[in-house]
Order: sequence, then C-alpha cells, then structure tokens
Amino acid sequence: AVQGPVQYTSQVPSIEDVQVDGDNFTHTKQNTNCATILFDPPIKSGVARFEVRSVRDLAIGIANESVKYNRNESSEAHGGMSHVGGWIENDEFKSGDRVAMELDMNSMPRTLTFFVNDVEQKNYVVNVPAAVRFYALLYKQGTQFKVLKFETLSIPTAKHLKGSRARKWGTEWEK
Repeated sequence: AVQGPVQYTSQVPSIEDVQVDGDNFTHTKQNTNCATILFDPPIKSGVARFEVRSVRDLAIGIANESVKYNRNESSEAHGGMSHVGGWIENDEFKSGDRVAMELDMNSMPRTLTFFVNDVEQKNYVVNVPAAVRFYALLYKQGTQFKVLKFETLSIPTAKHLKGSRARKWGTEWEK
C-alpha cells in the first residue's frame, strides 16, 4: 500500500544538456553529452518506488549516496547497474512504457527490483548499499522521460518468484 509521495529534487549536471519542465526531463538538441540525473532525497530506510515513463532511449538505476555526476558523465562512470562487468538484461522497454524501481531497505539483504508496465522483472539486486539515490540517464539528443511516481510503500510489492535471479551489488554478474 502507498504511504505517500516523496517530495523530490533533481540534480541535473548541466542545464545546457537537460531541460526540466515540472516532472519532464528532456535532453537538449544542442549536443550529444550524457546526462545522469540523480534524485534526492537519498533512500536510507523503508520501501520506496520510483517510476518514470520512457519517452525515448533511457537508462535507470541507483547510485551510492556519495556519488555525484558531472557533465557528460554516464552512470557507469561511478558504478551503475552493469557496475562490475557486463550488462544483465531484463525485458526491453520502449517509448511509452512505465519503468519502475522498488527499493526495499528494510529487507535483509536490501533489494532493488525492476518493473516494466507493472510486470516484475526477473533480475533484481541484493546487498544494496545503506543509502542510495535513484537516477535516470539521458544519452541521446531529444531523449526524454517523465517522473510519474516517487513514493513510499508500507510493504514491498516485489515477489521474487521462481525464475527470478538475485544479483549481488559489487560483484561481477554471470550471464
């Protein structure tokens, strides 16, 4: 059950790269810089869900609370979801899809679960650091997304059913 919305602020590395209009974030057409946008507050406890509508070419994830992204720095610069080794794929998402991340900081180990259009994805992350921020990465001209939800939940919705695979934060993931 939803406890309530989280009032957030975004850390946009450069206003020359990203236009912000309310909950909409659009990469400008002036350059091809990467723009990794962090969202405050950091999550340290409870269950939090962050959901966006992908409009075109988007990457999402979490970063340790201490991480800051500079202009033209992608999430991999400081450890993104692929963070040691190669990418591990969940379902592909396309323009118009709703993509969500659910952090459960109460569970042991702490978990991050992904959803595409409310469908839980098979790969999830365990051993999440004690304090993290959600991020979204725009990496092409004209790419954009809209924040639909940033909220706290009383209990997690993630089930981690048969066929799900836990991936340990800080280790190389086998395909």
